[in-house]
Amino acid sequence: MDHMEDSKMEVLNYLRKQNVDIAALDEAVIDEMAYRYYKNYYSYEMDHDFAVMDAVEELF
Repeated sequence: MDHMEDSKMEVLNYLRKQNVDIAALDEAVIDEMAYRYYKNYYSYEMDHDFAVMDAVEELF
């Protein structure tokens, strides 16, 4: 798996933990969340939990 696939999995896992209906989300929104997580975690070196929370909250 590459970093973007890992990022998408992290976002999807977070959304499931938050009881978000993933089926109701557009794939483009999920991809954008994954990109933001990737940027937060790998470029800005944010803490994992904060990186995913920030990526999701910006688009919700």
